[in-house]
Amino acid sequence: MDSLPIELADQIISLLPKKSQLSVRLVNRRLCELATVSVFRHVRTYFCKESLNRLEKIASTPRLARHVRSFEYAFVGVYSTRLSPPPPSPLPSHLPYLTPCTPSQN
Repeated sequence: MDSLPIELADQIISLLPKKSQLSVRLVNRRLCELATVSVFRHVRTYFCKESLNRLEKIASTPRLARHVRSFEYAFVGVYSTRLSPPPPSPLPSHLPYLTPCTPSQN
């Protein structure tokens, strides 16, 4: 895998299911860096304590937060929507790379 060009490895990782991308992060440092981009590109959270704690950890870790491009929150069993415009403080200070999304069709 070390001889595989970064662009090709990145494309392969981006096509994997999220669970497999998480596993790829455990292989070695190079793959961890590549898979982290895909894993944290889209963050989905639910309004429960565990999920919001996870979101806070991502937001307060710059090496993870810089990869977040969209954020979706969901109400379990009711509906799901994406934030547009970006959420109120403190998220923008933690997620400066967050870009607005159009509402989800779910």
